[in-house]
Amino acid sequence: MGSYFTYIRSWGVCTAKDKDIELLNENAKQYAEGRPSYPAELFQFIASKTPHHDLVWDVGTGSGQAAKPLAKIYKNVIATDTSPKQLEFAIKLPNIRYQLTPPTTIECRSSDNRCSTSLV
Repeated sequence: MGSYFTYIRSWGVCTAKDKDIELLNENAKQYAEGRPSYPAELFQFIASKTPHHDLVWDVGTGSGQAAKPLAKIYKNVIATDTSPKQLEFAIKLPNIRYQLTPPTTIECRSSDNRCSTSLV
């Protein structure tokens, strides 16, 4: 059947101004250290809506606040962001692969070279 690729969140087209993005990048370490986490129940709810827990995609991961709890539920996490500074301070776990990407592209490859998607 192939791996399932679960798309967790997309905040749509970024409307932040360049100066706002620059400020976030300049303070990436402080953002990673100070950003509150999401409640565990959120991730259990998301997992309950996906048929398989092989692969999940965290779009706009920032410094990985959602990627970490997702990695406890899903076998593999692909976490993408457009900010290299945010990814620099992202939470590192063996089953999380961070990828710097523009918001419109993602390479999706499972071990059998297939990509299936569940949308939540």
